[in-house]
Amino acid sequence: QQHVVPCILQRAALRVTPDCAFPLPLSGSGSAPLQRRWWLLMLLLVAVVVLVRSALLPPLALVFGGTDGAKFHTTIEGLLPGAGGWASAGAWREFHQMDAARFLPLVAPAAGRAWVFGGFDGERILASARVFTPPQDEDLETEGAYGSWEKLPDMPRARMAGAAVALGAHILLLGGCSKSKAALASVDVFDTLTREWLPSGECPPPLPAPRTECAALVAGGRLWVVGGSDAAGWHSDAWVLALDDKGRWDAWAPAESLSCPVSSAGPLALVLD
Repeated sequence: QQHVVPCILQRAALRVTPDCAFPLPLSGSGSAPLQRRWWLLMLLLVAVVVLVRSALLPPLALVFGGTDGAKFHTTIEGLLPGAGGWASAGAWREFHQMDAARFLPLVAPAAGRAWVFGGFDGERILASARVFTPPQDEDLETEGAYGSWEKLPDMPRARMAGAAVALGAHILLLGGCSKSKAALASVDVFDTLTREWLPSGECPPPLPAPRTECAALVAGGRLWVVGGSDAAGWHSDAWVLALDDKGRWDAWAPAESLSCPVSSAGPLALVLD
């Protein structure tokens, strides 16, 4: 059983491009209204923070890549709870170096590992996929890199700033931004057991509309997608998808909309069992 908290933290100011509404660091220091609206997101670092828990590994918070506005990062940093839990956690430490910088990758924990897909390396949107296996307790006493960083088959399409969610042995990638900087509606599914991508005919249907920077979660046996943005702006709508009585994906159905449009890199989806 895992408790998943995907979270995006940002220090750099944001800009929404006309063809794809994903955030990029601003080179200037202007005072546009958009910058003021997003001051709450300018916290520390653009990164994906994933809390991984399994029966075999200790609870662990991981940070993958990101940017500080000047450079894109390749580091994987980790934080372990102390004897008194997270309130007594020690210092963040570098666990590993990724083989490429990743800004706004799609990350999902499953089977005690963190599965990392796509992102932006500073020059292009990536199609590559990797899996990080956290270190065992005894490994943390040794010098050098902790854990392992393994290559996976490339995604069917490059993407960044989408949503990733684990459902059983599968990880679903929903929406995001493509190499052409257009918002995506496609849904790709990775099988963590076979380590292969499912054929398109076995994947859920595409989202009702393209979305980047949306949030996704599984609750009540259903897949939910909320918020996000596209070239037209930010959205408050939500959709839900269920399996039919034969185990096949049903069609997307509208759900209750959010009270206001939500986008950027940080809608938070949290389920506490």
